[in-house]
Amino acid sequence: MDVNGKSIVITDAASDIGRTKAIAFHSAGAKSILVSDINEQGARAVSDRNQFSYRVNQLREIISNGKE
Repeated sequence: MDVNGKSIVITDAASDIGRTKAIAFHSAGAKSILVSDINEQGARAVSDRNQFSYRVNQLREIISNGKE
């Protein structure tokens, strides 16, 4: 899968699988990676450690009611 220059959304990013996906997409050239997890501290750690572009605790903050 070619993700070079793409924007990626990863839910459950604080889990081992989510964190591994985030790192893999970053290594593959994704333009921006938004990580989300109910574990705010874990999502923040994944984002901060890997210098990803965005961090959101609750994905529903972005897509609530399909209006945003």
